[in-house]
Amino acid sequence: MTLTHTLIHLLGGRAVERAVMRGLASDGSLPVAPTGPSMLRPGDNMLRVRLVGGGMVRSLGVTTAELGLAGHLSRLLQGSLARGVSIDAWGESGADLYDMAPRLCPEGAPRPHVRVVLVGLIEAMRLRPSSRWRKDLALLEPAVAAGEPPLVVVLAPSMPNDLDVSPWVRRRVAKAIEKINAATVDWVDRHPGAYRVPAIPPSTRKMLGTSEDYARTAAAIAPVVAEAVWAAKE
Repeated sequence: MTLTHTLIHLLGGRAVERAVMRGLASDGSLPVAPTGPSMLRPGDNMLRVRLVGGGMVRSLGVTTAELGLAGHLSRLLQGSLARGVSIDAWGESGADLYDMAPRLCPEGAPRPHVRVVLVGLIEAMRLRPSSRWRKDLALLEPAVAAGEPPLVVVLAPSMPNDLDVSPWVRRRVAKAIEKINAATVDWVDRHPGAYRVPAIPPSTRKMLGTSEDYARTAAAIAPVVAEAVWAAKE
């Protein structure tokens, strides 16, 4: 691909991303929890979870962490594992894998029992070629090195059919999500210690923004996290 074609693709991807973000926020700007996305549920044998992602982890659209992804996920894990849960979360709207990877293994941070990362959505919105995405996934290699805790990789959610964008944008992003998720599945399946959560069909036209959406996402993630913790005897 020539430099000119690369620039055209990049600019086109950014335009598509802006169109999708406008569709997501068509009802107005999304609030955020002022206390941040992390969550602590006291109990014995504390399970330490490192949770990293974009706007979904930041829990855009809800006003407390309790109503966001970490709140729902910690509640489910506490119930299924019968232990305390501490979720150390980092999430920023628009974050890509280059932003997320360093946050999975931050220097000086306590070692978690399990790491969870939500990947691929912003890259799909930017129409990142799957060939480039396959190379990007190498950024996750340090998190699955020998001796590291399990890594749970959450695939990009499916594209809502009634998102407020043009049919062309909808088709392009849906196709990009499909290709990026296929590459992610291939990467996870080739790495012992990595687990995957399938793409979660959104219940509404918004990919994020309501406590119900975060509850559905947490319900898909929690059993895989529990499986990873049990397998690793953490």
